[in-house]
Amino acid sequence: MSDTQVAALRRRGFTIQESEQLSSGKRVVRLGVPRGLALEKARQQVDALGTGISADLNHYYRPALHAEHDAAKPCSGALCGAADMVGWDKAGYSCGPSPRVGIIDTALDLDAKDLAGRRIEVLQPAGQKRGSSPGHGTTIASLLGTLLPDARFIAIDGFTAGEDGQDRTDALSLAKAIDRLTSHGVDVINLSLSGPPNRLVQEAVTSAVERGVIIVAAAGNDGAKAPPSYPAAYADVLAVTAVDAEKNLYRRASTGDYIDLAAPGVGIFGESKAEGPSQGTSLATPFVAAAAAVLKASNPGTTPRNAGARLKAGAFDLGPVGYDEFYGWGLVQTAGLCADPGLIASQGAPSSSASAGKLPALEGPTTLEQAGVASATAAEVSPAAGQK
Repeated sequence: MSDTQVAALRRRGFTIQESEQLSSGKRVVRLGVPRGLALEKARQQVDALGTGISADLNHYYRPALHAEHDAAKPCSGALCGAADMVGWDKAGYSCGPSPRVGIIDTALDLDAKDLAGRRIEVLQPAGQKRGSSPGHGTTIASLLGTLLPDARFIAIDGFTAGEDGQDRTDALSLAKAIDRLTSHGVDVINLSLSGPPNRLVQEAVTSAVERGVIIVAAAGNDGAKAPPSYPAAYADVLAVTAVDAEKNLYRRASTGDYIDLAAPGVGIFGESKAEGPSQGTSLATPFVAAAAAVLKASNPGTTPRNAGARLKAGAFDLGPVGYDEFYGWGLVQTAGLCADPGLIASQGAPSSSASAGKLPALEGPTTLEQAGVASATAAEVSPAAGQK
């Protein structure tokens, strides 16, 4: 945003609360809105400053889990049999370099048993005080670590406690975290969170995908009649819903034509069985993220689109024959993750041949190219005191 544009906003009563240059080349600005000015009107005033500027509200996003311990059946062993459901190699996949997996979640308890010995780097948001609880983030990192014991994890605590005491992150923090993980060279980003659509988050997702990062997100737990959950509903993101041990859809799972894959997400615990929720699409997301990470690490030229197409082609069909808005392409299956991508493309979907024809075509195995630096500026509008 130019000095002239900033001056124009200040003349209208806006305040500059935060400004940061992203690795993509974009500058994000958090704006304070003049008291009495409706948020939609404020967004229109920012949009009117000129081309290359995109403004939106600073929406909130929350972990996609619910506390329903009574619905979870007792189990024993790592992942409570979920690994068998998806055909995961219990010895761990070692068909390529150790994958680099990004996690944007709540705080991590690095002393937790499941995280002992894992290679985890925690990036703290600069200049921001965080107070999120470690339960959700530790559970997600535990699942990923159990599936990928040799992976390198880079985690960002992008959450803080809201006025209701529940952990939440905002659009600006989420976009900055996606950008930061992308600049650290991760192969995959796990987003076990959900919220409303947001321009800045969508731009951050698009930029990361253009730079070769596979983004996997929870489909949401707002029920079948709820609107789509984001970032999962963006076209560039793999949206993951949850099923129980009998392959039934999690009763709170959001549904819609944005659902891509299903994975175990009911009654799933790591060895630590940390206090916290035990079902939700949050828990299902790491299974697909781990599978995508193996694909990318074993075949560095795999694009996000190719990874998604391969996982969908190999899914076990659930619900109505072929693609549906409940299970997507079906339950993710991980056998053959290390196979040659050309072989997978020629085989199609052995467990769901009826739906294979609807899959997007695989791209050629080309080397990933860095996307050009964007010159556009994005602005986030924050409500003033007393506004929601």
